[in-house]
Amino acid sequence: MQLTFPGIFKLPNAGTSPQLNLRKLLPRPIKLAYHTTKRQLLDFKTGMRFIFAKPSQSPLAMPCAIELSQPVIANAWLGNKTHNFQLAAAAINTVTIQSGQVFSFWKTVGNPTQGRGYKKGRNIVAGRVSETYGGGLCQLSGIIYHTSLLAGLAIVERHNHSVDLYANGETRFTPLGADATVAFGYKDLRVKNPCDFAVRFELEVKETTLTCRLRSEQPIVPLDIIFDVATVANTTVVKTLLRTNGDDGVPIAQSIYRVGN
Repeated sequence: MQLTFPGIFKLPNAGTSPQLNLRKLLPRPIKLAYHTTKRQLLDFKTGMRFIFAKPSQSPLAMPCAIELSQPVIANAWLGNKTHNFQLAAAAINTVTIQSGQVFSFWKTVGNPTQGRGYKKGRNIVAGRVSETYGGGLCQLSGIIYHTSLLAGLAIVERHNHSVDLYANGETRFTPLGADATVAFGYKDLRVKNPCDFAVRFELEVKETTLTCRLRSEQPIVPLDIIFDVATVANTTVVKTLLRTNGDDGVPIAQSIYRVGN
């Protein structure tokens, strides 16, 4: 029989040596530095770092737009959440994504620390609700992801939340399966522009409404995206489908959630 103490020691069967998980014992700043460095090296190796979209002091004027709006739910974190939205939106709105370039949420927004003006908000860490600086930014990344699906942009990296927090009846602000969780250094949202013209995201926070516009130099016809939800026991699976000509839809993504906190 093998006894396990999650995250620290594993006591093996007789005749073998104990195993120590050193990474679990490292301070969070060291682990974060490790993961960010690992990402940077991978981006360099794959050539990704050379195609990231960058901020511009004079973003291009683009007459066409696909628009998506969501309510910002009033709760104990509302003030801090909208403050964080405005800080991140100010950075995102300056980025023009040329044809073939990739928009990276964290390359654009940066580390949402207290020193950079971010406030604490609700976040999910290891499947549990907690308070962290920059909390709430997942709604921004989520609406960018959903807008990108509608516009037919290429999703390079996206992660869904591990838990469906709204399974208890709380009002949803977006369809299940349309979310995109982000964690600096660990999980990013990356979207590539496959069009032969430039696009950019334009975020607006007004009272309790969040709006995302994908502006473009030429018109983009919104796609018909549906989220097909199936729940078995304590797991919910959402298939994201692209529907054309009234068919049942072609799967383009899948999200799996644990139901409950």
